[in-house]
Amino acid sequence: VDAAGRATHLPAEQLRVEALGRWQSPRSGAVYPSGWRVQVPAAEIDVRLTPLVADQELVAEEAAGLTYWEGQSLVAGTRGGRPIGGLAYVELTGYVP
Repeated sequence: VDAAGRATHLPAEQLRVEALGRWQSPRSGAVYPSGWRVQVPAAEIDVRLTPLVADQELVAEEAAGLTYWEGQSLVAGTRGGRPIGGLAYVELTGYVP
């Protein structure tokens, strides 16, 4: 989404996502990727997302039957060679055994 609010569709082949680490929950035993490098070469974007807190797992089995990781992450990197940064929200599902 650009500064004017216009969204651009990115086909999967134009996006690269690499997990940089992992975190294992002491409650569920799930192993989640933790920290990511996201690249969009066509837009000259190369950023890293770092969770602000590793343990952001929500265990809601009784209420919703779900356990997943969600939380705020710090964004830092470049676009077109210029520094960019901010905050992101990440949600991960499908990691609980």
